[in-house]
Parts: sequence; structure tokens; C-alpha cells
Amino acid sequence: MPRKTFAELLNSAQVILAGLEGNAMLTQRRDIDTELLSQPLFSTTRANNKQEKLKADLKSKTAELKELQESLNKELATNKKIVKSDIPPAQWKEYGCENLALSGNAMPLNAGLLDLPDFNH
Repeated sequence: MPRKTFAELLNSAQVILAGLEGNAMLTQRRDIDTELLSQPLFSTTRANNKQEKLKADLKSKTAELKELQESLNKELATNKKIVKSDIPPAQWKEYGCENLALSGNAMPLNAGLLDLPDFNH
């Protein structure tokens, strides 16, 4: 028989517990302590709820991190364009930019640049 999923396991435990709690005659005759089932069921359900909250928090933080990374990438690209348009190619390395001009693959300065704000004012 295939193993039950976690949801199926919880559901089965809830159903049998409800049935046992509703049949006092059976539980007394067979000396069944429903607490032995209800306590682990409660703890398991509580742990599952906490795990689901953590998953949701992780998803939210991952989205927040992705947004921050996109913002950082955008600012980095903008500032690299500024450096490459205002700084001589020989000094680009000081700013962490590749110096394609020295390797023969250079683009003309200001080629393809967007209109950038003047940060000097």
C-alpha cells in the first residue's frame, strides 16, 4: 500500500480521533486513551502550521531580495555607464569596470548611453 501524504495522515488521525471520542463505550471497553493520539496530532498540526508560516515568510523574503538585487543591478549599470563616459578607459579598472578599450573590443565613449542625470549639481 502506498504511503500516505502528510495531509492524508493528518486527516486520518483527525477522523479516527473524532470517531473514538464519539464512542465512549468502545474507548472504555478497550481502555483507549484518546490523549495518546490527540497530543501528537496537536503537536504535529502546530509544527506543520509553523512550517507553512516559515515557507510563506521565506517566499516573501526571497521576493524582497530579488527586488533589491534588481535595484542594485540597475544602479550598478547606471554608474558603470557614468564611469565609462566620464573616466578615461585606462582608469576603468579602479572602478571595477572592464577595460575593453585596451583589448581591442572597445565601443566608442558614450555609445548607446542613455541620457543620464548630472550628479554634479
